[in-house]
Amino acid sequence: MNKQIAFSLIASIFLCIALGYCSDEDSTEPTANESSSTTTSSTTTTSITKCPQNIPQNISASDGQPQDKIVITWDSVTNAEKYNIYRSTNADDGYELIGMASDTTYTDTNVTKAVNYYYKVSAIKDGCSETSLSDYDIGIAGFSTEGMVLINGGTFNMGDEWGIGHENQLPVHSVTVSSFYMDETEVTTANFEKYIQTYNPDTTWYKLFSKDKECNINLDNQLYDDHPANCVTWNAADDYCTKMGKRLPTEAEWEYAAGNGSEHWQFSLDRTKYTYSLDKYCTDKLELNETCSVKSHSPSILGLHHMSGNVLEWCSDYYDAKYYEKCGEGVIDPENTTISEYKSVRGLFSNTIYYLVTVASRRLENALNVYFIYGFRCVQKVASE
Repeated sequence: MNKQIAFSLIASIFLCIALGYCSDEDSTEPTANESSSTTTSSTTTTSITKCPQNIPQNISASDGQPQDKIVITWDSVTNAEKYNIYRSTNADDGYELIGMASDTTYTDTNVTKAVNYYYKVSAIKDGCSETSLSDYDIGIAGFSTEGMVLINGGTFNMGDEWGIGHENQLPVHSVTVSSFYMDETEVTTANFEKYIQTYNPDTTWYKLFSKDKECNINLDNQLYDDHPANCVTWNAADDYCTKMGKRLPTEAEWEYAAGNGSEHWQFSLDRTKYTYSLDKYCTDKLELNETCSVKSHSPSILGLHHMSGNVLEWCSDYYDAKYYEKCGEGVIDPENTTISEYKSVRGLFSNTIYYLVTVASRRLENALNVYFIYGFRCVQKVASE
């Protein structure tokens, strides 16, 4: 019994030592690793991050000036540190992040001529959620208005209002056209030859044309540099406009501009045939099959030269003699995109009897045909619309 008590006592002593409960003497002094100072409480202040709440406003994208970039600007947003810039080629969807800006300006240099780009902007800050995207604005790459005239949009009666045309000009119907820019003259031979040398240096088709005395294109002869480029296919005309950041006009745009907008004159320089004066137009080359300089005659009241006379001009529409019947009343910016063999041609050649061709006159031609009476001019939509 005494052995058991002794064994228990020894075990208790070892346990006491192991657990630190035992000491040679009670002590209330602090150990070397303890601080003798009085512990004080401290208050930690938590800062509140102020995040941007508003969506960027007044987004503005430049319209191709200069032609190798588009500059986007917007109003600053309170508490924003940076901004994300998104771009799409569709106004409604497909926006992708293309960059970030620390101020309210961003320059997009990854652009292609003749493409409409839509931009949106959001505000961001570290520790905050990105704001919603702004409304979009549109920028057009590679577009210059030099040598163009602004044609303010409006509504007019498209077709033969005077009762002297063909059935393909009927029925007369109301059309609304959005504002656009139009070349003040037909594309000149000099400018078209620059296009050939820049974009089609290996082609030889123009050399064949230059052998025809009725074709103005001739790289070795500058005699007709200021005359309209004729003997041009629709495809070549369309490609030229595209390369310049423009496009061919629709029939509706062409007629609206030729007739001086909503007034819809019968001829570009005369309201009716009763005031028509032959010397106002390049239509006196009845036997020569020649053209005039693109500014040889006075411009229309809109500032356009030779909308009646000189050469006929390609339009973007496919030709359909019954298109006006299908078009209907009150249509906005119509264009016949139903594919067919023929494209529409508008205007008046220099050897045409004037009273047969008003601004409403329509003609068809195969897009691949080359003829000395065909030239063209380009247009571009006003980006803000």
